[in-house]
Amino acid sequence: MSRIYNCNWLEVPWGDGDLGSWADRSPLHEAASQGRLLSLKTLLSQGYNVDTLTIDQVTPLHEACLGDHVGCARILLEAGANVNATTIDGVTPLFNACSRGSAACAELLLEYGAKAQWESCLPSPTHEAASRGHSECLEVLISWGIDVDQDLPHLGTPLYVACVSQQIHCIRKLLYAGVEAELQREEV
Repeated sequence: MSRIYNCNWLEVPWGDGDLGSWADRSPLHEAASQGRLLSLKTLLSQGYNVDTLTIDQVTPLHEACLGDHVGCARILLEAGANVNATTIDGVTPLFNACSRGSAACAELLLEYGAKAQWESCLPSPTHEAASRGHSECLEVLISWGIDVDQDLPHLGTPLYVACVSQQIHCIRKLLYAGVEAELQREEV
């Protein structure tokens, strides 16, 4: 006789039952990812660490930016969140904002000192925005002086990524930014 076990607890909304880093998310992560501003403020006032990490090094700020929750991101930054925190995959909150297409979060992070480009081969917010067609994020990054010709060995330039992804608005923005940068170099 075989036994049938009730495994409904494995039926989670985010996948096939492999909880991964979801199992170690704090209430702060949950509030930030769901845009619950009042809960976030309450948890911080109760002493929760603003930079609490999951096993994958995800912070509540990563979650807020991925969810396009600008108010939550602002509260976390005002509480001292590490604006340049990186996950085990090298993802930053700015990368998450650009992945989501949140120009408002990207602008906020840059105002708080987020690095738009790294010397190493960390995932690039510029390349991510270009590949996903988030031209508003590209516009924000360009206004903060990113190198539109940054060439990553495994990706190429943002323009190349935008072309491969057929993101016409991003291609235009990058071409115009490149021409403008070239004109400025000629003036010097």
